[in-house]
Amino acid sequence: MAFGLCVIAGAMFLVAWNTNRNIRAENRRLERKLQAANEYIAALRRDSEIGSHRPDILRDIAIASIKDERIWELLKKHGYNVQMAHPPAAPGSSNISPSKNAGSPDAPP
Repeated sequence: MAFGLCVIAGAMFLVAWNTNRNIRAENRRLERKLQAANEYIAALRRDSEIGSHRPDILRDIAIASIKDERIWELLKKHGYNVQMAHPPAAPGSSNISPSKNAGSPDAPP
């Protein structure tokens, strides 16, 4: 009788140990997947933050292109057309807007 109980207890222990091992392996796999997802989200945030400054950079380049023909030509070469925005912008802001138009007329600024 005692031997039978020991065999049953041992079998239950092995089943529980194997189940626990499988659960831990699944947990490690999910943690790696979560870490990869978090790294992807962080990369998207970095790209978004960098990309959010693009309009400011383009505006600054457009302003510089009004005084520098080489910059204006470079913008034109890449499909940007620099025009003064109408009506004039609010005080303290620029009224110059770079727009990307492949078929825009080639009039100097």
